[in-house]
Amino acid sequence: MRISLLDNIDRDEVEHLRLYRLGVFENSSYEFVEMYAGENYLPHYHNNSEAKFHFIFGEGKITLDGVEKQYKKGDSFIIAKGMSHGFSPATDTLLLTIQTPPIKDPITGKEDIHFIDKAD
Repeated sequence: MRISLLDNIDRDEVEHLRLYRLGVFENSSYEFVEMYAGENYLPHYHNNSEAKFHFIFGEGKITLDGVEKQYKKGDSFIIAKGMSHGFSPATDTLLLTIQTPPIKDPITGKEDIHFIDKAD
């Protein structure tokens, strides 16, 4: 059996979110994000980036500016600059996120991520 080509994608972890950084295309960053059932992913926001979330599989709750909504396979959400968002997956979840401009500065490597109720 061949090794998956996906094993060649750069991986990163930010606050126990596993990120697969697919690349930056036309000033947008594309990433797969893995989240696991029973884990809570703290609400946070980005000062400079908006994001689009496309849920590939999984079910759970997404909290947008303090309002909980359900997500499931096939759902999409647009996250405006400054909008807080967090996750409570009921099942293991994979999503594609498109961030414009990229949350991770390609030159400095600094992440534009600010957690609610936590010092940056």
